[in-house]
Amino acid sequence: MPFNFALLLPLISAILFQFVHHSSSSSSSSSSQMQTTMPDQFELNPAKIDVLLRRTALMALLRAKANALMDTVPLVEQVLFKQCMAESKKTICPVKLAKCLAKLIRSSRDQQQLHRQNKWAERNESTKAAEKGRQKFISQQSSKDNNRKLRRIRHFFALWRRREGRRKRKEMIGMKERRRKRALEQQTTEWSRKMKQMGRMGEAVRTAAAAGTVSRQNFFATTTGLLNDSLRNLRELERYMQIFERARRAIARINAQNTELVSRFNPLVNVRSAMPDGPPALADLQQQIARFFDSLGIDQIALLSPRFFSLFPSRRRRRPHLLSPDLFSFYTSNNDPASVLSIPEMLNSANLGERESAAWLELLLNITGSAKM
Repeated sequence: MPFNFALLLPLISAILFQFVHHSSSSSSSSSSQMQTTMPDQFELNPAKIDVLLRRTALMALLRAKANALMDTVPLVEQVLFKQCMAESKKTICPVKLAKCLAKLIRSSRDQQQLHRQNKWAERNESTKAAEKGRQKFISQQSSKDNNRKLRRIRHFFALWRRREGRRKRKEMIGMKERRRKRALEQQTTEWSRKMKQMGRMGEAVRTAAAAGTVSRQNFFATTTGLLNDSLRNLRELERYMQIFERARRAIARINAQNTELVSRFNPLVNVRSAMPDGPPALADLQQQIARFFDSLGIDQIALLSPRFFSLFPSRRRRRPHLLSPDLFSFYTSNNDPASVLSIPEMLNSANLGERESAAWLELLLNITGSAKM
């Protein structure tokens, strides 16, 4: 690419003008006594052309820097720079220009630093505002997320409580059912045990009754010839009364056991055994005998009114009685403490044999008329 020499003409002209002006000023100061013949005459020293070029380039650079900084500094700094240049216009040099430019550079730097600080403060404020907005947004989002999580947790716990409630209700129902079945099994087992026990008791009673029947048959078979009709009837009646008492006590005990067993099932009504406590036939016989003996009593005060030759102890003593014992009764005093001078006890105390005792009892029954009752 060919070099365009025309572009360098203004620069060369300025350099030559500065060099010539500098040479003239230096020559005038050094040789003040010399007479200047021509004021527009310039001297050109080719040996110092390099220094001139450097000085000119430095001045151009400083002026360009000053022009660039003029728009960035306040108006006061611009006026001060122009005043400094005006004062140094006659003796302008790179050093003075650099001094004037240093103030301008310092002011420009201060302005730039202040501008940066303002920009940083604005950026910091905007950053803080953005951070606050972001924190607020994050807090709102976090609160929304927390509320959403709390709703999910509450919903989960509601489902869990509902499921646990159903499970516990099922467990309680199953537990109650198992308890009811266990209680029913225990009651059934208790019922079976009671029934077996009652069966064993019935078997024992039947065995004892059979043995007693055999023994009684053997006894009556051996003593039939010793007893007469009246005494035999008296013994039979006494035996029937004893059987009746034993049967009544046994039936009452069985009824009590049945009532206790049935009460364990917690029935809705009061259940009791329909079987009476005693055999109806024997109860009728006992009532007839009691009515007969009660018909013989009186309702007045019994004073020194003893009973003689009574066959059985009175089940219902005459209401007012005083010194009225049963004398010469045909039963032992063990059955009735009111019995005095019992005939069987007196015969036993006399050491009589069975035949003689039976004969005396038969005779006394016939004499007193008790055999015809």
